[in-house]
Amino acid sequence: MKKSEIDPARVDSTRSDQARIEKKYCLPSGTFRELCHTTRETLRYYEKAGILVPRQDPENGYKYYSHAQIASFYYIRSLTELGSSIAEIKEAAVGGNADRFSDFVDETYMTLLEKREELDRKLSLIRTTSTLMNRAAWMKTGVPRISALSMTTRIRASVIVSPHPYSAADITADISRHVDVCRAAGVEAFPMGTSIAREDFEAGRYPYRELFTITLEEADTAHVGGAGRDVELPARAGDAGTTGNVAVARAGSVNQLVVDGEAATGHGRSEDDQTPSHAEGGVLREVVIPRGTRIASVTASDEKGDIRRIYRRLLSAVRKEGCTLASDVFSISLINTVRGSEERAYYKLIFATVEG
Repeated sequence: MKKSEIDPARVDSTRSDQARIEKKYCLPSGTFRELCHTTRETLRYYEKAGILVPRQDPENGYKYYSHAQIASFYYIRSLTELGSSIAEIKEAAVGGNADRFSDFVDETYMTLLEKREELDRKLSLIRTTSTLMNRAAWMKTGVPRISALSMTTRIRASVIVSPHPYSAADITADISRHVDVCRAAGVEAFPMGTSIAREDFEAGRYPYRELFTITLEEADTAHVGGAGRDVELPARAGDAGTTGNVAVARAGSVNQLVVDGEAATGHGRSEDDQTPSHAEGGVLREVVIPRGTRIASVTASDEKGDIRRIYRRLLSAVRKEGCTLASDVFSISLINTVRGSEERAYYKLIFATVEG
């Protein structure tokens, strides 16, 4: 066949291929933009980068996309929103290397899971803080109340090893250690509070025993704080009761989250206390208090004076109702700031599980 001659079969094949391409790439760029809810500039950027290339009509210059490219667009956009660069996407997706693309998808999936876990932790923090604030607002400051938990409460505690732990200033190192242990265990450290051993609280002694992190689960928004009744008592100095030889009864299930370290004994621990020992900065004691468990709680602020007075009123309220403490006493600082002239302002929620 001479060079000047044209093979009809080849021409027909070319026309057929062109027709198939035109049939596949049939969406005008304007229609494609509307379907993808995007802009002309974004499509031009993707085309220039070589990751989403349309067909261009050689006669009029119009550009057309395929229906399959709609899925490609949304996939590219999702990857960029996750932090992947256009260069990374192009390297993984262009070239037909299935293994490379699969690895890239797996890595992206793991990144997304990590982001979701971080978001879940933040949501849990906000939900717990909001619920605690709502419960405190629902109560009258300084008035003890016995009620049922409306949400399952998970407490993760680490022992305080500093001597004379009676204020936040005394346990600065312990706070730092607790945050580190929570981070190592993959646990959000806040909201954070302190606990006083039951036997110490009943005896009128108030050294901090543990630092704890609290998480509220299984929310019931119908009635935050659950059913209960106010127990208002006269404010008098001698409300503390007598001390008894009572073994500590923990509410809920107790687990031990070991991160690193060897067992150590915390301050205020009695011989009757059979809860797990703690590693110095290396163990979180986990207590799950089920929804419906009865608790005694009270809110306290700097305007109500000596916090020990609030402690005594809480214990008196429990005894007046024919109940006994069934756990350590937990205290969470919902607001703790310093006003002008170094005046300290605080607002606390104090609670313990009760029996009887």
